[in-house]
Amino acid sequence: MPIDIDAVVASRKKPRTQTVTIILDPDLEDALVAAREHQDAAQRRADANPANAAAAADLAEANEQLAAAEAAARAESITYRFKALGRQAFEDLRAEYPPTKAQRDEYKAKALGMGLAAFQVGDLGHNPDTFPPVLIAASCVSPAMTVEEAQAMWDSDDWSAAELGDLFGAALSVNQTTRRVELGKG
Repeated sequence: MPIDIDAVVASRKKPRTQTVTIILDPDLEDALVAAREHQDAAQRRADANPANAAAAADLAEANEQLAAAEAAARAESITYRFKALGRQAFEDLRAEYPPTKAQRDEYKAKALGMGLAAFQVGDLGHNPDTFPPVLIAASCVSPAMTVEEAQAMWDSDDWSAAELGDLFGAALSVNQTTRRVELGKG
């Protein structure tokens, strides 16, 4: 009996996933960045002067400060896990939120203003005002969220454009990108 290759692949193929961790307290995020910079500088000094006891002591202290900053940031963060919806489900969802003519025109004008040729621009495939929270809610599997919850995040003054962009970018990425990895010879 021949092997059904499609069934074998389908039983083993897993959807793409991606995580985004958001540190909820920007002061802790700043402290973590500062601790990493201090540790990096201390490491360079210790590497440049291996016999210097003061440099070694500074590195040990910097490592402790970094560990404490990482623990504090980890305790005040949330990790969102996104999973691909599948090609047809993604396309169907996106079709429910088409861009307006004004949005398409603005998108093309911006792209052309950046020096792209008309054939390079492509088309805006979704409404940038309504689609992002819907895709975030649909693709985020942990923590699970409703469209209303994602919309509340999207509308909140507590979330920066960059943080929301990271979430939307991850939701888009799992649904629209792939990685081509060469496995080498053989």
